[in-house]
Amino acid sequence: MPDFNTPHKVFLRERFDKSLIHFLKKNFGVKIIYYGLPSPEAADIYCWKEYIDYVVAFQCRNYPEPSSPDQSTEDIDALYQKLSELEASGEIEGFDLYDGYMEEVLFRGIDNSASGSIKYRHDEFVTLFNLDFCNKITSPQKYTDLEGHTVSKYKFELIDKILEYQDTVTKEGDKFVLFLTLKCSFSDDELNTYKGTHLKELQLYLSSQQKKSIKKRYILKHFVESHLAEKIRSKNYVYYFMPTVFYNGINDIEMMHLAIFCIRPKDNTKEAGVFLETQSLDEVTYQLPITPNDGCDGVKQFEPAIPDLHIPVLDGLSAFVNSSTFKKYWKTE
Repeated sequence: MPDFNTPHKVFLRERFDKSLIHFLKKNFGVKIIYYGLPSPEAADIYCWKEYIDYVVAFQCRNYPEPSSPDQSTEDIDALYQKLSELEASGEIEGFDLYDGYMEEVLFRGIDNSASGSIKYRHDEFVTLFNLDFCNKITSPQKYTDLEGHTVSKYKFELIDKILEYQDTVTKEGDKFVLFLTLKCSFSDDELNTYKGTHLKELQLYLSSQQKKSIKKRYILKHFVESHLAEKIRSKNYVYYFMPTVFYNGINDIEMMHLAIFCIRPKDNTKEAGVFLETQSLDEVTYQLPITPNDGCDGVKQFEPAIPDLHIPVLDGLSAFVNSSTFKKYWKTE
């Protein structure tokens, strides 16, 4: 089993993300239902177990190959053992473990369990999404549909599907936090396609004197943030993006980590029939990213920076609590 832990990854898990989960649990008393891709070691779940009530986990067999009955179930068995131990000790109330890629389980509606396919269910509101993808946002995942055809689904199609399920169980005032982790990779063709349709919005990056690889990383940040914001808003949630984190993964692979607080406000907070956007997309996309500091005990502004972007507030939770989003939609809850 590969070890994905690096000093930056451990900091994000143990300090950055954990503080946001603590904030959600302590201040709003929500039941923490973890939903994501924990890996066979379940490191995130073990780190956050003091807050987690229930786990919904997905584990593939032989990434990135399409699932097959001939593939080993070693990783699924290992994760099942970890989750069973947590349940037996009373540290979590229970869990659902799906055999397969998240894409195939959600779009097919069933998993690949050898003992008989488990039907996917989304009958409780999820409060913690941990979408820890190990590839780039534009990489499709192939799987075999129920008719035997090979199908490809992209990450934003998957996120849209997740939020579609979430929407069916959402009530006024419901809140969740979404973590999204991706490889910072954008091909020249993908870059040029995005530039062609968003030339005006990207001019600040394109006119920078930074080298191409740096500009590409910032443009990818803009791409991910703008698409994710659109997906969230389309399901009638109001978002608040924490500063995006650039960090180093295994073998110093450049990674990107996003954390977004989301809420379905009460209807009486609507103006002219809609929930007003309180954190503009420009505030999100034109904010400089942050990165773990040299001691991995805090964060600092990422360098090299693109000139004229907004300086991030390093204490992201304080910025959230003092934001118009929190004051308008969260504080009165």
